[in-house]
Amino acid sequence: VIGDVWWVRYRPVSYRLESRSGSHAEFEQMVRDCRANGVAVMADVVLNHMANDWLVSPYEKRNWVCSAKEENAEKNRTTSPCLGWNGTIYKMREFRSIEGSIERHHFHHYLGNDEENCELP
Repeated sequence: VIGDVWWVRYRPVSYRLESRSGSHAEFEQMVRDCRANGVAVMADVVLNHMANDWLVSPYEKRNWVCSAKEENAEKNRTTSPCLGWNGTIYKMREFRSIEGSIERHHFHHYLGNDEENCELP
């Protein structure tokens, strides 16, 4: 997610290692450098912890829904695409990349309702 607040780093839009933190090659080099200096590296992933379709930037449209079906300023909706730092286009619970897609049916949802997540215990 593109934005200027600290928590945008916790709103991934793909599993690609290309972000404002660096490229895939830079990550691999960092791991090599750490290991060469006796530092172990551990990465974690929270599967299905993905961004929703709210804009963070530009500021004047913060909290608007992006990739909406139609433009509607009264309901804070824009047809402008939701974009990640590496150019990934995403929608609510739909994330497409070169490697494949994560689509609505991959998420926990109410039976017959692809719009809302269900609450798991």
